[in-house]
Amino acid sequence: VCGYEDISAIARHTDCLEEYIRKGIAIAMFYYARCLQLGRGVLKNRDRAKNYFTQ
Repeated sequence: VCGYEDISAIARHTDCLEEYIRKGIAIAMFYYARCLQLGRGVLKNRDRAKNYFTQ
């Protein structure tokens, strides 16, 4: 989802407010970055983690 940039389309399709779509994507990116940083469930990759932390 983080590569999908049409938040309005997601909001229309899911009947959710754009604000909550944005917050959900931000939280998901944080958790994924943390998994990358620690190597939990994915191969450890601190460079990719840093990329997700800064988006």
